Amino acid sequence: MENRPLTVLEEWARDIAKTCHFAVGLTPRTMRSHYDVFASMSVHEEVLRPILASAEECLVYGISEDSRIFQASSSILQRDKGRHRLVLSGDPICGHELLWNAHGGERGSIVILMDPRALDAQRIFPHCYFPYVYANPGACHTPAALRLARKAIHHTRKVALVLPRNNGIEWMEVFAPSEMAVELFQLSWRLRKT
Repeated sequence: MENRPLTVLEEWARDIAKTCHFAVGLTPRTMRSHYDVFASMSVHEEVLRPILASAEECLVYGISEDSRIFQASSSILQRDKGRHRLVLSGDPICGHELLWNAHGGERGSIVILMDPRALDAQRIFPHCYFPYVYANPGACHTPAALRLARKAIHHTRKVALVLPRNNGIEWMEVFAPSEMAVELFQLSWRLRKT
């Protein structure tokens, strides 16, 4: 076998095998946080709704009960050990867009946990943008949310999909056991929106 340099994708796959996570864009890069936080967006129906329909649980961190987010979402949130559990029955999206879209530190991370077999990646990833890897997820997520995501993939072999505390619905972190994380990354790369 020849000794050739690794491609960027091969380097990322190697890193993902070690760290067990990568991110996918949920909005175009040109959009960033330039959207109405109360608006309904295609990502809610194309990505979020199928994920929530298959989720085992969804936990929301860093919401003050006197905040506008809590006021807009109190009917779907239940207090749970210093965080809030999202009620998955009914419609947790329509009328609650602020919960999902809020950015600038108005809420903490949102962790969606599911059995790997329930994640319909073939349906979700075609609606996601450029997948990528970064070294420090601790800068993007509420510490307790990050601990939960890591515990879920290592102890219960779940998939954890995490929305960041500062970037609203711009992107989502995918945490999964090592081999699965690499497979999901490669699939997200092939199916990504351009």
